[in-house]
Amino acid sequence: MTKNIEAYLLCVTQVGLEHQIAETLQSMNGVVSTEVVYGEFDIVTTIEAPDLRSLDVAITKLRQVTGIVRTMTLIAG
Repeated sequence: MTKNIEAYLLCVTQVGLEHQIAETLQSMNGVVSTEVVYGEFDIVTTIEAPDLRSLDVAITKLRQVTGIVRTMTLIAG
């Protein structure tokens, strides 16, 4: 049994849109959880994918959500 790749997408959003964007992200393919946080980033999203190509596809789609200004991706080891 192969383990899914887990990654964290840290997002900076336009001011005031963090909750709306978090709801949108939560409904997208590959997303396990989404949390609104305070600090340098506005949202932390956990993503799981079976391989790096699938992870890339998922992250690319997530980054295209309107209102996301900047992201940082962390891949769990």
